[in-house]
Amino acid sequence: MEHMEIEEFPLSYYLKVLYVHWKYILFISSAVTLLALGISFVIKPTYKAEATVLPPITSRSNLGKVSGLGIISPAIPGVSEALAILKSRSLKEEIVRQFKLDSVYRADDLEAALKKLDKSVKIRFSTDEGVIKIEVLDHDPVRAANIANSFIKGAEKINEDLQIFLTRPMLKIVDEAVPPREKDRPRRSVFTLIGLAFGVILSVGLAFIKESKRRRVYDLQLMKFVTGKQPILMIPKIKDLNRRIENFRKLWVPKDQIASFVSSFYRKGFDRPTFHIVTSSRSREGKTIASIQLTMILAQSEGKCLLVDFNHLNPCLKDIFFDGIEKEPKEVTFNDDVSCYIIEGPLNAHFDVLVWSNLEEAPMERFKTLLAHKNALGDYAAIILDYPPLLESPDLTKTFEAADMVYITVALFQSYADDLRAVMQVLDNLDIKNYGFIANGVTKTFSF
Repeated sequence: MEHMEIEEFPLSYYLKVLYVHWKYILFISSAVTLLALGISFVIKPTYKAEATVLPPITSRSNLGKVSGLGIISPAIPGVSEALAILKSRSLKEEIVRQFKLDSVYRADDLEAALKKLDKSVKIRFSTDEGVIKIEVLDHDPVRAANIANSFIKGAEKINEDLQIFLTRPMLKIVDEAVPPREKDRPRRSVFTLIGLAFGVILSVGLAFIKESKRRRVYDLQLMKFVTGKQPILMIPKIKDLNRRIENFRKLWVPKDQIASFVSSFYRKGFDRPTFHIVTSSRSREGKTIASIQLTMILAQSEGKCLLVDFNHLNPCLKDIFFDGIEKEPKEVTFNDDVSCYIIEGPLNAHFDVLVWSNLEEAPMERFKTLLAHKNALGDYAAIILDYPPLLESPDLTKTFEAADMVYITVALFQSYADDLRAVMQVLDNLDIKNYGFIANGVTKTFSF
């Protein structure tokens, strides 16, 4: 058997991952967003005070004295000199001493305090407005305003000592700094947006990491990619089934699908009664529904069939078909022992159901007994076995050689690609040629 080894899944796979995990993504994204919003309430607020002054009228007579303040070729006469004074180290040292910023900033020494002051103060010339702006960030709004105003007063004192500008005052105050009422940071809207963006990226990444460990089969295209085969049968997704037998009667597939399946199957020329095994890779993948569907198709097209509950791990058929039956089950005896019961035509269906009375008997022994007496069970066109999941009962795979056809049920949005590859490897090792796949959960959703 040839099948495709897939290294990279198509784009539709990744879109389906997002669709399947949308609740997970929504939960993680919301949690991170709320966490970021909560952090914005915890962070100590920072206030920004701003003072605005007009630059001085230029007087070139004493500009050389500012060289000691670190002026470098002023591009705009007067503005650069004023900025040099405002940004001078001597002025910053005076601000640190005046407001005891070494204690406020918890700095170890003066240099550390000056570095933190540099990060908290921004002095710039606005070319659009033609003014100098002094912006100060601080956790205390009053202190922020006082520091901004002290820069102006300190610059005036330096100018008086150095006589750089003859005009008094050197800086004309346009707006004196006042304690701000609203905090500047943290901005909750920014925190929320950052949290949302980070949450989405994190949740999507985690969803793909989670999915990469065991990739699910989400649609027929992915199923074909993994198996290299089209499904033999396709069963619609059903909600609220509740294991009621009258609901299972509604599982009929379109006639063209029945004709296509029957023609492709019976071209192989099997002898009657044909022997079918329906299994899956893992539990809860719709194997029982697939068994009933297959039995209905064969009963409609070929004649009366026998559906056998052979799943010792989860014997569902007994629960489904024993409820509400009008006719007492028929006991079938093998070797003078009561081994099973046959429910004849439940709800007038054109098939019988066999359930075992002794599930403690080893599955291999039950299979040998059934195989040896299959012709004595009745005149059936086909015998369909609802088998345990293949990967959960590996010992029973030896019985596959006796089957005319093996069906692997694939539950879309639930079955894993690695499990399907493992199943195909088992079948390849057993040299099983006649097998196919049943896609469960296709397209339309039906509710009863």
